[in-house]
Amino acid sequence: MRIEKPLLMSLLTIFSSLDILTTYVGISKGLAEDNIFLLSFGSEMFITMTILKISVIVLSYILLKKGYILPVLIVMAMMAFAVINNFTLLF
Repeated sequence: MRIEKPLLMSLLTIFSSLDILTTYVGISKGLAEDNIFLLSFGSEMFITMTILKISVIVLSYILLKKGYILPVLIVMAMMAFAVINNFTLLF
């Protein structure tokens, strides 16, 4: 089975963006962030979260260029899980 690298990068970017968006919506509705690392940044939490997500996307791109697909699939699955978890909390 051949996995298309642009598709993986698109999905990873979409899941990352949805994670940030659903986290923002959840916090604005009164939910609390469970990630202790992000909470330690206080008011800069979303800036830190965005920088971390962009870093993950860039590192995933580099890994894909080198032919390492499994780590990218694992990160993508983790992001998808975070988005699904956020959606279940919101709705």
